[in-house]
Amino acid sequence: IMVKGEGGVHVYESMKLRLLNGTHSAMAYVSYLAGHRLVGDAMADPAVLGFVGSFLDEVLPTVPEVAGIDLPQYRSSLIERFSNPYIKDTLLRLAEDGSQKLKTTMQPVLLEQISDGKSFDTMALAIGGWIRFMSGTDEKGAVIDGIKDPQGGATLTALAQAVVASPTPATVAPLLQEYFGSEVAASDAALTSIAAAVSQINESGAKSVLSRYA
Repeated sequence: IMVKGEGGVHVYESMKLRLLNGTHSAMAYVSYLAGHRLVGDAMADPAVLGFVGSFLDEVLPTVPEVAGIDLPQYRSSLIERFSNPYIKDTLLRLAEDGSQKLKTTMQPVLLEQISDGKSFDTMALAIGGWIRFMSGTDEKGAVIDGIKDPQGGATLTALAQAVVASPTPATVAPLLQEYFGSEVAASDAALTSIAAAVSQINESGAKSVLSRYA
């Protein structure tokens, strides 16, 4: 089965990108900023678990039906899989190449949510966490070691630092333009919600911002 408008990508691939890969990226940055280093440990934190559940619930309605797959059951299986304490997967590994991954997994969802006038608060926080992380320092000012995103490179670091220094729609716009495209960058809803997410992380810290999902 093919999905029109997605370059002939199979619907199964669309489901996997949006739910599995998208959630990995959504979790990686905010969880790292909140002090976690391993995926299993992050998922043992009720705040991260709640955030991941909310992210999946936000994205699920945009996923096309896949023959033979029960989407709510798939959602539950993902949470179970991410929560497995025996898989010592690091958040830093999931955080690699975000400039490519977020565009592939989140941009199509964002465009649908924007055009349908739906809110995307959890996704905005995921992107805000990515921006904060890619600025190169955490909210305590400590350098984040091991960031890997060759495609984003110095351009992404500079754009992210500009947003973190002053989280406003005006600073968010060039970054979204570069990594999510002009349609997302032209959305007031995207600009204001992502600027607000970075602002909240700056002011309260990721741990505190995530705690509302617990």
